[in-house]
Amino acid sequence: MLTLDTLDPRSLSSDIHTWMEQVSRLCGRYRAIHALPSIQWAIENHAATDCIRMVTNCDQMTRSQADARRDTQDFYFLVLQLNGLADMTQGERTVRLSPGDLVLIDSTCSSNFHFGIKGTLSDQVSLILPRERLSVVFEGRAPRTAAAIAATSFNAGMLGTLVGQLYMNASPSEAHHDALIDATLSLLRPELGLEEIQPLELLKASKDKLLRRAVAIIDANLSNPDFKAQDIALQMGTSLRNLHRVFARHSTTPGRFIIDQRLHLSAARLRQAPHLSISNIAFDCGFVDLSHFSKAFRRYFGVTARAFRSQLLIK
Repeated sequence: MLTLDTLDPRSLSSDIHTWMEQVSRLCGRYRAIHALPSIQWAIENHAATDCIRMVTNCDQMTRSQADARRDTQDFYFLVLQLNGLADMTQGERTVRLSPGDLVLIDSTCSSNFHFGIKGTLSDQVSLILPRERLSVVFEGRAPRTAAAIAATSFNAGMLGTLVGQLYMNASPSEAHHDALIDATLSLLRPELGLEEIQPLELLKASKDKLLRRAVAIIDANLSNPDFKAQDIALQMGTSLRNLHRVFARHSTTPGRFIIDQRLHLSAARLRQAPHLSISNIAFDCGFVDLSHFSKAFRRYFGVTARAFRSQLLIK
């Protein structure tokens, strides 16, 4: 397990207002609940590597959905527990972290953290991971958050070492930093897997008004190969960040949803127009690369487009 020097107790502060100002600046809007004046805290930030070390005994830190909407934070935190205990809650999941455990937290979602468990100081290092880079590794799907990566799991030790390297090497070269982040993301996927995505019909029937507007705009533009998430946000009159949050509530992204809708449309065309070539159907559904279409279709439906059509003809 990664070991770091224990912070000097003399560096701890009891000024809760200054602490929350620092937390808001580094992590986003949170609210602290603690019996004054017994709170203790210290924060260290390595901006070059996007690492934050926080030691505290705070009873409770909360972040509401309204807090998440009001600030500009849009990333994931990979949290490594160094010492003490912490209870991390997001959605319906709560995980208790012991030394060596890790957890992924989504900054765009509400959350609730408890630190001063059994009278201990919780000591954590959090690595900020850009949403865009996770989206590539997780194929546009949402990774599981608030799911423990136990210290005893296969990749936990290597993940802890990578986080420690980033934290301790405060001024790495850009190439070194990117390599460590790429290695971290590669190890995260087998540990966290993918959230179960809701079937498209359930998403389209959602009572979420923003989601329904976005889906209607997507459906009207599927044949346009240049149509992207930015176009949805523009037509909705909202920010791209807020659009991603709408889809994140359903464990997907706008880009992933567009591709899935195009795949479903292509499957429908294969059923309805057996005389059309597969390439023409792919291009009509907004795909510009036949190889990409073929791989995406097989990954989604489990068979190639040609085999899919053959099964329909046999039936």
